[in-house]
Amino acid sequence: CPFGYVFLAWCDRGVCELSFYDAPIASIEAVFRKDWSGAQHIQDDDAARTLANKIFSHKLQPGSLHLLLRGTNFQVKVWEALIDLPEGKLVSYQDLATRAGTPKATRAVGSALARNRIGYLVPCHRVIRQSGEWGNYRWGLERKLAMHLWESPN
Repeated sequence: CPFGYVFLAWCDRGVCELSFYDAPIASIEAVFRKDWSGAQHIQDDDAARTLANKIFSHKLQPGSLHLLLRGTNFQVKVWEALIDLPEGKLVSYQDLATRAGTPKATRAVGSALARNRIGYLVPCHRVIRQSGEWGNYRWGLERKLAMHLWESPN
């Protein structure tokens, strides 16, 4: 994808994993297989490429892909608030906590973001510090900045 290698997983109900990696992929696959131990795992590189092309096209419309969000009620509220954030828009942890209906839960919002298993589609790369600093990103600051450039309207 435009941001490096990506591990994608999906089922009939939607995309359940989108993780970026540099190397090795074995550790990502091992965690995925453990978390989804009851599922049948079938590798389909061609279908994954097709899905990645759809995800990373500039024509992807909000709601055109189903996502299978797996987390606590609070985590899902945070992720849904992020999904509703328009492309290219930034939000602080505090503002995201407010959008999720829990204005005092800034630290818990950070923890929910760290547990996001569907990178880019649940756009935690759009979250910055209240001070305007970029902050951390699970898959690296360089990748986070690249995503912002990719989404910028200019």
